[in-house]
Amino acid sequence: MSEDKENKNTPQAPVPRDYDKASYSELVPIKSTSINILKSPIFYMVMITALATITLFNSRMTLLNSVSEETFVTIGFISIGYLLLMALLMIFLYARTDRPFWVFLIPFAAVVLIMMTPALNLFFFVFREILPGGNDMINSGQFLNSFIGMFFGAGLCEELIKVTPALMMAYVSLKPETFQNQLGDVWYERLRIRGPLDGLMVGLFGGAAFILIETGVQYVPGALRQTYEATGDVGAGLASALLLLMPRTIGGIVGHMAWAGITGYFIGLWVLRPSTGWKIMLYAWVGTSALHAMWNTSSFVPLFMYLSAGLSGAILVACLLKARQLATAGGRTTDTYGSIVVGRDAPPPVSPSGQPPATPPAPPPPTPTNAVPSSPTTSEPSSLRLLFETSTVPVNLGRVNIPGAQASDDIVAEVTSHPTRADVMGLKNLGQTNSWKVVLRDGSEQQIDPGRNIRLAAGVKIYFRDDLMCEVIG
Repeated sequence: MSEDKENKNTPQAPVPRDYDKASYSELVPIKSTSINILKSPIFYMVMITALATITLFNSRMTLLNSVSEETFVTIGFISIGYLLLMALLMIFLYARTDRPFWVFLIPFAAVVLIMMTPALNLFFFVFREILPGGNDMINSGQFLNSFIGMFFGAGLCEELIKVTPALMMAYVSLKPETFQNQLGDVWYERLRIRGPLDGLMVGLFGGAAFILIETGVQYVPGALRQTYEATGDVGAGLASALLLLMPRTIGGIVGHMAWAGITGYFIGLWVLRPSTGWKIMLYAWVGTSALHAMWNTSSFVPLFMYLSAGLSGAILVACLLKARQLATAGGRTTDTYGSIVVGRDAPPPVSPSGQPPATPPAPPPPTPTNAVPSSPTTSEPSSLRLLFETSTVPVNLGRVNIPGAQASDDIVAEVTSHPTRADVMGLKNLGQTNSWKVVLRDGSEQQIDPGRNIRLAAGVKIYFRDDLMCEVIG
């Protein structure tokens, strides 16, 4: 192939019409019609930064002129909130969920509401009055009693508070026939848990809300008052409160936020795989409550602090990575990071029982194998082939005859063309219930559910069922 032909086929970045002169939108980016800063979470974070900075400077001047607990509480509250938002934004951008940032502020606000209203007393009554989570157990001075008290009174109680919004949103998902009509399609999609990534993110935001109220309203002001009453020194009180503010807030990433995020992951997994059962969520709740109790009793066993923080952080990262991988396979992230999933069709609806609808939509009519893609730019015939155990099938647009597949197997496949790149071929799962397993060239695996596409590339292996597979060659 000649160098000219190679250059012609290589995608090139757009070049401005006046190459030597900057355009108006380049000189004044805020006036550009090619960008929309209102859709960027970074824009709102920068605006919050500006507002927080001004408020902190003004509060500092007020505190220097007249020391007051109220002013310091304001400074602490803003500082805690800002640090939490930074952590949440970092994880949000890394997760690459297709939901806007503001949607997760709804469960954040819900946890704040629980913490600041009499609804909190209901949780305390159950776990600290009925169950052995009261102060008598916690302050007994004995490790076992203290651990049991912390497990019920802090672990089970607080972990349930933080994931209450996630449980409510999961219930919405499991009752689509009720809530889709009541909420409407838009809000139903916003207020339901679709899988582990949604559950994990909702849990993280709930955990951050818990930190904001517990640290900003209870612990930081309490440290200020306690130190001042003991020493009579205002400066010592302020220093004590500030020294507590930072580790409690930053530590929340491997503490309150991690525990709630892990439980949220399994709530989302319960929704995504309902046949697995709700017990997986229960196990996660108990497990994170035990990690919580370990942290709270580290004064008895200092090693508990390291084990709790380390395990919590590692499990959270593993859950986040797995949740993002599952969401990528389901088309619910904004970037695939080289994933072979190329389509963005929504997967078929699933009932709460985990089974497809009784009357699934009919698959599209067969496309002739010699069909030409509808894209204005046609591509040369593909050189790829599907290598089965007994035969080889060429990759042409249209339905694919899968050797060895029976009508009852629900194995229906169609070769498709990428909507914007005619040279990229995909294989679409047209089945109604059967999912495929795909092994990539790097050895990683992905699940292709009904309605999803995979990108065909040499070396990719497709398992239509355990004993029926093919390898893409070319």
